[in-house]
Amino acid sequence: MTTNLSELLQRLNNKSALLVERYCLLKEQSDELMSRYEALQEERNKLQAEIEQLRIENEYLKVSHKIAPTPEDVKTSQALITELVRNIDKCISQLNE
Repeated sequence: MTTNLSELLQRLNNKSALLVERYCLLKEQSDELMSRYEALQEERNKLQAEIEQLRIENEYLKVSHKIAPTPEDVKTSQALITELVRNIDKCISQLNE
């Protein structure tokens, strides 16, 4: 009976050690997965912000192409803007005098 009891205790100790080992392994894997999850969430948030920024830029480009759809219109618009800037600079210099 003592032999059976000691064998039973030994098996129980072996099984508990195995369970502890498996638990530690699973805990380690869980921690790694949680860390990877957090990194992916951070990357996802960055990508969503970038997508939103690109949507805004796309909208600006659509508006700008509606204003000046052809290369000739672009050149005309640039010339007009340049002339307006010169006029503003002249006005500023006159105000400073």
